[in-house]
Amino acid sequence: MSVEPTGALFVRETTARASGGVSVLELSGPGASAALRRLTGRAALAVGEIRLARLVDRGELLDEALVVSREDGRVEVHLHGSRAVVARVLAAIGGAEAPPASWADVARRALASVASEAGARILVHQSEGALDEALRSLAASADPLADAERLLEAARRSRPHLEPPFVVLAGPVNSGKSTLFNVLVGTERALASDVPGTTRDAVVEFARHRELVVRFADTAGRRSTDDAIEDAGVALARELARRADLVLWCSPAAVPVAPPELDARVAALVTRIDEVGERTASRGRVGAHTDPTGSRDVVWATLVERLSLERDRLDLAARTAVPFDAALVRALERLVPRGAQALRDAAADGSLTPTSIARPDSEL
Repeated sequence: MSVEPTGALFVRETTARASGGVSVLELSGPGASAALRRLTGRAALAVGEIRLARLVDRGELLDEALVVSREDGRVEVHLHGSRAVVARVLAAIGGAEAPPASWADVARRALASVASEAGARILVHQSEGALDEALRSLAASADPLADAERLLEAARRSRPHLEPPFVVLAGPVNSGKSTLFNVLVGTERALASDVPGTTRDAVVEFARHRELVVRFADTAGRRSTDDAIEDAGVALARELARRADLVLWCSPAAVPVAPPELDARVAALVTRIDEVGERTASRGRVGAHTDPTGSRDVVWATLVERLSLERDRLDLAARTAVPFDAALVRALERLVPRGAQALRDAAADGSLTPTSIARPDSEL
């Protein structure tokens, strides 16, 4: 565990980094009391004291805040939730961002931006210490390899809920992409028209189906043109399709074949070519023009099947430990081949904590 240098001040925003009614800043370290006295012009708070204070920097009133002194020496500053106010107060306080003390701390921060309800429940369990407890237990486990494999399996199964899959609608012009996109997201988000080349840029939106969340992108129709702007849109569409977890290839009956870089077979739904070069496809066509409402059900059923969204669901009612941080997952993947003792040692010496994982010189 690192030791804070004399006079050090650490600041952490414990509420979501978004506009709201209240934002809470947590000050810690030897410099916390001095920073608070400088902003409030008043003596340090007694342990457990709650005080209403005016925050002033160089004669300028920043906000009126509720200041709370905790028993562990940390101080909470409850501000109005304007992002402009928070940014101004952070600049006046100075200090460094407090490093996360545990994976529970990291999970609490991640909760502010998770997109799905299922993902939020997974992170709630981690914020209550499920992951920290599981990692510590590796040090005394009779079979740490099996325990680590279970953690990695939980990480794989939870990924679609923590990071919504990216699904790109692609195809030639006038193939119904924008119509289908609007149906999927439930609003007239993209301009749909019979005029070829209407969509020139990518339109990205989240859509929900029960507990599932997917990020959809409507893209420019593929065709040859002398329009530089439309050409740029087509190039962007190709790049997004390359990065997608799944591509929905929409095609009119006269053009049923997906381009070779996606899949050489006749296909309406084409998955991304993964790292080992495997390609899979479905031969069902999405009827975006003829039955957009029915197509919505077809698409969601296909996504559930192709992205294994329901089959891989965790038991969200249980307090399951889930490595939700990509760096931690990579560290566990590197440790498992080294054997049981390497896992026990890493768990015992703190190598699997957030601060250790984030170190640039980490060799895990």
